Amino acid sequence: MVQDTATSNEPDKKRSLRRSWKASGPVAKWTVIFAGMAALATLTYAAIAGWQLFIMGRQLTALIESNEINRDALYSVQRAFITTTTTKISTEVPRYTNIDGSGKPAKLLEFTAHWQNEGNTPAIGVVTAFGCVEKPDEVTEDEFLGVGTNAVFVTSALGTKESMDSQTIRRPESFATENPGTPRFFWGWMVYRDIFPKTKAHVTEFCYRVMEINKRQGGKEEYRFNADACKSHNCVDEFCEDYATVTGLSPK
Repeated sequence: MVQDTATSNEPDKKRSLRRSWKASGPVAKWTVIFAGMAALATLTYAAIAGWQLFIMGRQLTALIESNEINRDALYSVQRAFITTTTTKISTEVPRYTNIDGSGKPAKLLEFTAHWQNEGNTPAIGVVTAFGCVEKPDEVTEDEFLGVGTNAVFVTSALGTKESMDSQTIRRPESFATENPGTPRFFWGWMVYRDIFPKTKAHVTEFCYRVMEINKRQGGKEEYRFNADACKSHNCVDEFCEDYATVTGLSPK
């Protein structure tokens, strides 16, 4: 029977290695032992170093995440935050002026939206629009953005804890008294940026539907109205469906 040469020679190789080891002197033996120990130490050191690098990487990742959390927390507390409410949309004391070209004085109502920076830092690159319209249906997206309407745009900055009025929209008194069954819509939006670098633009939107504007009888001449929210456009930041469109109107 023919045997595999490598296999049949294996015992001979082992016997040869044992004879060589016995025949070698002490120095050679210790040299081999120290070489093996050195190789083992190198492998052990490499394993320890690799484990240390792994731990350091985990620690670095945790540190970066912690810094990001701290930065976001600081930013969320210190950022500008602009709001508006229905009670701050007011009808000012009417003026008398010639607005219809007839030469006769006409009573003029003034509508102004009010914005408040509730944050702890100024808002910059502020662009805001305010509009109103009498119509049976909800405000369209183009109307809300001010496309083809008489919406008034303002560009400015708004300091910490300060308020700002939009430009005033003026309407004859008939705007409030005629067609009582037709809704009046008041809407506005503001896009602004923080003083912090590399932060996103912010948006605040509002839209209210008014069914009646009542004149206060006696004493100071005042007008009050009751409003409810439109079906959309009462939101902030990415919760606004047109966030990308509105933020595109902000100067870089």
